Amino acid sequence: MDLPKFHQVAIYSDTHDDTVDFYKLLGAEEWIEDQSNLVGHVNEQPSEVRLFARKSFNYTYLRDSLELEVLTFEGPSHHHVGGRAESFVPFLSHMAAYSDDALSIGQFYAKKFGTVICANFLSYDHTSAIMIERRLRFREVIVDMRKYVGYDFKFIQKMAADE
Repeated sequence: MDLPKFHQVAIYSDTHDDTVDFYKLLGAEEWIEDQSNLVGHVNEQPSEVRLFARKSFNYTYLRDSLELEVLTFEGPSHHHVGGRAESFVPFLSHMAAYSDDALSIGQFYAKKFGTVICANFLSYDHTSAIMIERRLRFREVIVDMRKYVGYDFKFIQKMAADE
């Protein structure tokens, strides 16, 4: 299996605007904003979860075209609830990579490292003009890798908005 290369570093923050403003002070001035709904499963629970995600993206601050994301979830449950998000301090949420089959590679990593898929979502109703124009949405599969590296791995599969 060809393993994907990471393209994204994501910071989770309950103080979203403050975190983005901090990075602006450091020189990350241009941001693309997006909001979307996520529908799927958390921590391998059978019941479906619906979340609202607010995401800000910067493509110039990090080297080698790495994407910097500031992320905030709103909803009854997500994979950070009961963990580091309870501290209300921004933290490294995940490193992400694109994949043609996010679920399969997520399952591969979970099995190889004896861990779990802590989130498996489909995104809907994006607000970013780029996302709307390109008619995209995503499958996001997050594998709990915190005991090895201190953050999660996320695999992202691009999909047509009507798929």
